[in-house]
Amino acid sequence: MIELPYLRFLVVLRVESSLMFFDHWLKGYHIRSLLEEVMKRQFPCRITDQCNKCSQARSCEYVLFFYPQIIDNKASSKMVIVPNLNTRNVFIYGEKLSFEIRLFGYLAHERFFTVRLLPALEHGGKFTGLGKWRGTKSDQFGRFNLDKAYVWQKGAWQLYLDEDSQPQCQIIPEMAVKQAYDQSGSPFVIEFITPVLLRREKKAMQNPSFFDLVKAAERRVQSLSGRASRLSEDNIIRQVETISSRFYPAINDAKKRADVYSVGEIVVGNLPEELLPLISCGGLAHIGKGVSMGMGGFVTRRLSIG
Repeated sequence: MIELPYLRFLVVLRVESSLMFFDHWLKGYHIRSLLEEVMKRQFPCRITDQCNKCSQARSCEYVLFFYPQIIDNKASSKMVIVPNLNTRNVFIYGEKLSFEIRLFGYLAHERFFTVRLLPALEHGGKFTGLGKWRGTKSDQFGRFNLDKAYVWQKGAWQLYLDEDSQPQCQIIPEMAVKQAYDQSGSPFVIEFITPVLLRREKKAMQNPSFFDLVKAAERRVQSLSGRASRLSEDNIIRQVETISSRFYPAINDAKKRADVYSVGEIVVGNLPEELLPLISCGGLAHIGKGVSMGMGGFVTRRLSIG
């Protein structure tokens, strides 16, 4: 049993002036960057202060969101921004733009959304802007208003608030559980819905294997839960038959241009029951590099035959 509390919020923005993203895969990067910039103004430090040199860093909520490695060098982001998966990267006045925010572990609390994230979004939409154009033409582009926010509760999206109302429902953190699958016995498809970058011996992998995927999910869940106990057995993972695996380049890493994020899928034979909770959690929390901006997300389904 994997105990991993989480909250999922679906945020809908109404575009007030045209905005553009560098690439449709980088929507999450832009949203995270806006939150990181604006949220820092909620704290007494200066915008230019470096968190890793601050004496208050280990107790700072800003660090919990954006620099958890300062507190624990093995920590990974407990916030995941999942952008809308359509391929558009330009939005104009009056259109809606949606994305999901997932909070895990100690961030899976309503207060972090209402006290930290919502004010940052509202201020950023009015005064900072979102996307590529805001830097040089900040008085004209990238502006938005919060339209609605939904929260995932008991298997469905529920309206949490809109621009004219206060919170509509009480939030209780969900607990990550094993995903239910049909019992047809057909192979499983693990499909990356956002680009993934995994490393083996510090080298980026162009075609990660099923074993690589499961071990990355294990490391991610261990980091989020704060528990170092093993969640999978190597011999069980290696017994799973890989029927096919195909990946293709999606986008280069911003800092190491030679490293490439890829999208694709792995088709495997019937998965052992003991691996299903870990794989479900890995898809929910994302794996690999760039999880906070939505990279490394995958879904698992039975292969449709016929």
